[in-house]
Amino acid sequence: MALKKTRRRLSKIRNFFNQSAGPSAGFTLVEIIIVMALVVMVAIIATALVNFSSRGLLLRSESEKIQKTIETARERADLSINGLGWGVYFLNTSTEQSYSIFSGSNFASASTTVKTLLPNTVIFIVPTTSSSTEIDFAKFTDQISLNGTNLNTTTAIIISSADGATRATISINPLGQTSISY
Repeated sequence: MALKKTRRRLSKIRNFFNQSAGPSAGFTLVEIIIVMALVVMVAIIATALVNFSSRGLLLRSESEKIQKTIETARERADLSINGLGWGVYFLNTSTEQSYSIFSGSNFASASTTVKTLLPNTVIFIVPTTSSSTEIDFAKFTDQISLNGTNLNTTTAIIISSADGATRATISINPLGQTSISY
């Protein structure tokens, strides 16, 4: 009798484990692989969008800093702070890309300078590599010079993301007014 009960219990346990799970028991390997592939594709697209957006934000931020530096130099020259003219010097070499605000009639004779390096992810297009651009604002006048020559037309400083995907143009007109276009 005890043996029959034990056999019945073992038979019930075997039947329980050998039952067919039916069509709704789980996912097939193919279904799991398809879902994983879709998740990976969405993640790749989202990462690319975030990277592109962050490059654009960094470029926009840097172009606004350059614009503010130019405007600050013009305002300081208008107010004759330090009794001198003011200017901005842009340097583009293979080892350094920077811009400096300075007081004096030109960068070579500047008495006060504050240099700002471009981040590694932003590069100058204008001025071109191995060159510089100097914008001078004379004190008490509306006289603006570009590399020592009176500025009679609008000129531009152009920066780009290092990969070339986005670009900003900072324009300076003969009145010293600035604008940015992307």
